[in-house]
Amino acid sequence: MSAGLEFTATPETEAVLALERFRDELGRAEANPYDWKWAIIAGHNAIQNFMVCALDSPGRENLFSDRYNKEFQKWWHDRGGQGTPPETYMAVFLELYRRLATPFDAFKDMEAINYWRNEFIHFVMNSWSVSVRVLPGRFLKCLEVIDHCGWTPGRFDWEDASLKPRTQQVYVQCVQILTRLDAAHAAAGPPRWRK
Repeated sequence: MSAGLEFTATPETEAVLALERFRDELGRAEANPYDWKWAIIAGHNAIQNFMVCALDSPGRENLFSDRYNKEFQKWWHDRGGQGTPPETYMAVFLELYRRLATPFDAFKDMEAINYWRNEFIHFVMNSWSVSVRVLPGRFLKCLEVIDHCGWTPGRFDWEDASLKPRTQQVYVQCVQILTRLDAAHAAAGPPRWRK
């Protein structure tokens, strides 16, 4: 393969790069509301990868669905690990969030972001009308999950220590943009409905 025609990613680098992409898409969304679509996708990806890094453990059972964990236990204990192991299923976005047991409640915001990300990724033939007014506030709450996963001692063991300060800087930039957007949307007043 030619140099420059491949890339590698780990959950850690994916978390960082997706957060940087989220920041970049937020900058574009200030000028064009359509770019919120890509901000939602990148933000969701960043949050999911931070949760994966925070929940990872030697057995990785916190990352897999309950169904997979049950099937794996049955395969391991009943069949002694012989034969084909069960197909791997990662826990879904909201299940990863529940497993974090954060000291704050961001479920409704995480659920909304997850809904729109799924709409954009899985149902491409749909038509959408998306009010972006609430998105900055929702993402400010969701970024608390990144804050909890990324900087709380014992949550995220940074394999590449140089990524942590870079990521913290990007995180602050995201919060600043979202705060600015949230204030601008609030100042615009209530939505005007078409007749």
